[in-house]
Amino acid sequence: MTSQFDYLPGFYLRNVSLQPELRKSIEAVGLAGYAKASRRPDLILPATKSYVSAIREINNALSNDLSIKQDSILLSVILLAMFEVMILPRTSGLQNVTKHLCGATSIATLRLKHGINTEYGKRLLGTLVQAVVLNCWMQNLTLPADFIVFREHLGGQLNSSSVHANFLDLIMDLILFRSALNGGLCESEMIKSEAFALDARFKAFGDDLPLGSQFKSYQSIGEIDELVYKGCYHGTSHLVHLYHWLIEL
Repeated sequence: MTSQFDYLPGFYLRNVSLQPELRKSIEAVGLAGYAKASRRPDLILPATKSYVSAIREINNALSNDLSIKQDSILLSVILLAMFEVMILPRTSGLQNVTKHLCGATSIATLRLKHGINTEYGKRLLGTLVQAVVLNCWMQNLTLPADFIVFREHLGGQLNSSSVHANFLDLIMDLILFRSALNGGLCESEMIKSEAFALDARFKAFGDDLPLGSQFKSYQSIGEIDELVYKGCYHGTSHLVHLYHWLIEL
């Protein structure tokens, strides 16, 4: 029930002199978000220019092997994926989103292999796992092979007891099941057993949600203490919305 990037203000305060790639990525996403919220199509061009500059700065930074130690590199690439989602019309493809997320996964894998484990780096890994899993689900893609290795390497660094982590594990297993079906790797009896097992897990997950069967789209502030995180109200959980959407499929 938290914002996907709730840790960014703290990261910014610790890094007032932002790296050029991160500064340009923030400019691109900020302008794109403002253009969409305020219906200002004239801001799309400067947002796109910042996006192109960010890509150039990231490529320059990646020419230095030491760049993977910087949280700003991984964060910048993830933000570029967010830019693609925000800027493209719904009818357009999201191939570039997948490319950016694959690049971010490669960077994260290298960081883990080199033992790079910073405070904000852990939060970035959680954001990346969410973005990759949901992107594969929404675009009907298989999970990248290096992502599976990356997720296993991550091990217990994510909070496996959280509702968020449990939800993503469910969606990841659902994607793997779908891929096996599409590849003809499941026999009929296995299909039924796997489907029933997934269905039972989703039901158990729904029963354990804080809002449970009493889910409402709108509630008064006094009724939603569980939606307040670190003193901030982040609105009704996107994950709860997505879960109910999945149940309706």
